[in-house]
Amino acid sequence: MPQLQPESLPNLSALTPQPQDWFEPFPLADLQQAYWIGRGGEFELGQVAGHSYLELEDTFDLKRLNQAWQTLIDRHAMLRAIVLPDGTQQVLQNLPPYQFRVVDLQDRDPDTVQAQLTDVRDRMSHQVLPSDRCPCLTFKLPC
Repeated sequence: MPQLQPESLPNLSALTPQPQDWFEPFPLADLQQAYWIGRGGEFELGQVAGHSYLELEDTFDLKRLNQAWQTLIDRHAMLRAIVLPDGTQQVLQNLPPYQFRVVDLQDRDPDTVQAQLTDVRDRMSHQVLPSDRCPCLTFKLPC
């Protein structure tokens, strides 16, 4: 199996952290820019945001879930990132705490529950959240 030799590797400069610039705008990566452009209506297949959908059928502690998610947001800067109108991105330093949205389906008949879940699925799969303010994601928890 061939091995790379140090002299055949590209000359890469060392990355140096610059904490003083962490909250300054910086360029989007090519793939980020493609997603950002695709969110708009300029293209035939545009006006679509990246999304994921998951249904869990279990009980959970909403307070602990909110705390865990907030810890994740606090720890991972890109969960606090926005895309500015000029196409650069910026990590925001201070945000209000994130709170999951709860859709109360308790004491509803099965047909109503199914209709509401279908409505949530349909609306969320087509929403395009503003990319220039946080949060750039949303959760709805049917309970």
